[in-house]
Amino acid sequence: MKLLAILILVSFIAGCDTMRGVTRVAYYETVPDNECVMASARSIDGLTDIEHITESGGRALTFRGIEEANLVHRYWYTYKGIKNDFYFVESYNGKVEFRHGYGCLNCYPPQEIIDTIYPLVVQLENKLQEQCGVSGLATGVKEFCSGVECPGA
Repeated sequence: MKLLAILILVSFIAGCDTMRGVTRVAYYETVPDNECVMASARSIDGLTDIEHITESGGRALTFRGIEEANLVHRYWYTYKGIKNDFYFVESYNGKVEFRHGYGCLNCYPPQEIIDTIYPLVVQLENKLQEQCGVSGLATGVKEFCSGVECPGA
């Protein structure tokens, strides 16, 4: 019976998708102005094709029931030939999450791509903080790396 339980657990874990790469996350109170975000991104050399879309995100289950869907402000761009995105998630309680990085699902992204895009990620955070009033973004960000070497370490 123990062996069966172990096999089921291993099968479950092996069947899970794994995200690898670098991710930078910060939390704060307000979503920055869309035009300011676009202008800040456009001011970075090598960044092209910036596009903004708004999409519906997940819905939190609370003691009051199922809350309104999160609002995701996603910005797609190309940087030195690398297609990527960053986004702000506005939750039902007014909290905002910022995410930016580069990775892939069930694969290992090339370290060369991580090393190329990482300076842009940090530069954009600084520009959003300075130009768009996203206070504490550059200083409050937490970085997570999986399967790649963290360039900021």
